[in-house]
Amino acid sequence: MVDGDTVCSETDESAPVFGKRTTMLTSVSAYVLAGGYSRRFGTDKALYQYDGQSLIRYSLELLTRKFPSVSIVAKDAGDYEWLGYPVVADIVDQQNPLVGVLSGMVNSNTDWNYFHACDLPFIQSGVFDIIVDKFDSIDDGAQALLPLTDKGVQPLAGFYHKNIIDSLREAIHGNLSVKKWVNTLTVRTVNFGNAMSFCNINTVKDLDAVTA
Repeated sequence: MVDGDTVCSETDESAPVFGKRTTMLTSVSAYVLAGGYSRRFGTDKALYQYDGQSLIRYSLELLTRKFPSVSIVAKDAGDYEWLGYPVVADIVDQQNPLVGVLSGMVNSNTDWNYFHACDLPFIQSGVFDIIVDKFDSIDDGAQALLPLTDKGVQPLAGFYHKNIIDSLREAIHGNLSVKKWVNTLTVRTVNFGNAMSFCNINTVKDLDAVTA
């Protein structure tokens, strides 16, 4: 969860279209952020069953379509090892999504890394492909590539360069929100219209409201 969570609304019909990448992005490491304590959700949100599978399983399978290296970042690595993916434990004991991004970055051996929150079940393969395809045109001056909707930048479904590690540490130390931190970066965007695909789920009622 980040400040300014994206509110669910009607379906996006104005997404951009790019040529679909047919090869894997071997130069990028990908991470699914399992989240924190899920206090508002009432149970482990990552393992919540939606549309026949857990939220985290959906995210893992989505990322595996494009990235050969996919890992999970979690508070406790032991909670998710049974899923069969490498698990990176948070390196800072603080309730902030930035901790997951930092933990993945420190673990990574690639310059570019893709991070995807597990509570984004409405990012389907078509939208995901558009984000990934745009990476092929990223320029040397960029520090991040993120979706942009009518609700603003969506920071937990995008690419980050490893040169942001120092600013990440400073943001965590200063307890900055994700969106305030992103505003300090050089960001390139993938422009979408409606924000529906990026609606994140904080409570079971959020999910019920969208699927009712």
